[in-house]
Amino acid sequence: MQTLTKEQRRAWDINGYIHLRGVFDGAEAASFCDKVDALRAQPGYEPTDLPRGHYGWVEHGNPDTESFMDRRDILPYDAAFRNLIDRPEVFDLVVDIMGPYLAFSMAQAIVRASDPEFLGYTHTDGGEGMRRVRVTESSHPLAMKALYFLTDVLEPDSSNFTVFPG
Repeated sequence: MQTLTKEQRRAWDINGYIHLRGVFDGAEAASFCDKVDALRAQPGYEPTDLPRGHYGWVEHGNPDTESFMDRRDILPYDAAFRNLIDRPEVFDLVVDIMGPYLAFSMAQAIVRASDPEFLGYTHTDGGEGMRRVRVTESSHPLAMKALYFLTDVLEPDSSNFTVFPG
């Protein structure tokens, strides 16, 4: 089983995240982009006119592949999504960080088109209660998220994802 390098462990301990480059080659990333785009034509759970953070059943999303999409529960759509759960070069590191007693929580695909007007928003995964939980330096984290980014970000401050270190 692969474990964190000393540099990765230090980055995790200081920042609360690590960045794994090259998990997918170009062809595999393109294949996953195609699979995510195909989700739009299928029924599933997406944000509707409900309050932020709530999802309703839709018969299909916006077919424009450049538009916003946030699809919940993507595992039934394709075996390739299920295979991401225990992909060794990622999962081994998750086990090294979290320990062997794991519970899988959710799988979703999010597409955000470039929009300089959207300033975004922040939230705590797991809800407001998670903000109040503090682990000690030697304890395993209570939760973590493994994210697969399928498109390159070519310049600083040009993506749709923000991390607050720690």
